[in-house]
Amino acid sequence: GRTLEGAQAVVSNRTTLGYGISRLFNIGGFFIYLGSAELIFGDIYGKGDSFAWFFGGQAAIMGVISLVSSRFVKHIGALAVLRFAMISLVTSAIALLVLSVATDGVPNLWVWFGILTITNSASTIVTPAANSLSMEPMGEMAGTASGILGAVAISGGAMLAAVFSGQISGSVTPFAVGYLLYSCISAGAFLWASAETAVPVPALSTTASH
Repeated sequence: GRTLEGAQAVVSNRTTLGYGISRLFNIGGFFIYLGSAELIFGDIYGKGDSFAWFFGGQAAIMGVISLVSSRFVKHIGALAVLRFAMISLVTSAIALLVLSVATDGVPNLWVWFGILTITNSASTIVTPAANSLSMEPMGEMAGTASGILGAVAISGGAMLAAVFSGQISGSVTPFAVGYLLYSCISAGAFLWASAETAVPVPALSTTASH
């Protein structure tokens, strides 16, 4: 069926597969935050009563940055925006881990929150940019391929996040380790995908339905 053809098109195209893997691990890193944020603010920092303000405030900043990045995509292209976002993502994730290790897993809340806002904002730029680039070679299979990659990214990202979310207890270091690991894998997949010019998949045969 068409779903099987879409899956075959995805795994056989380096550009689509690479950006798809990049998106998967990027979402995995971000989902660690979504799954553990309330625990971190409440149990580690004792800010459970203020959690909604921290979470909402950061979400507002991320929304503005996402909107601004979409404008840059129109002017300089998705690849350039994704490259900048990847550099920001990995660099800030390294800073998160260094800070966490240096403070025995409980860094200053505002410093940690500021760096985390940069990391999460970069992550929100990576996802749509990687998705856009992954669809470029798919042609008429783009709709099916997008659905497949989306389902894999959400379900796979949740499973990846669970590996580290359950280890967070009294320290943000496991969170930082997971976020950096997945960000590096995401960046590696991005480099692998972008190293080759996108090759469009062949059009579906008109005789396939006969």
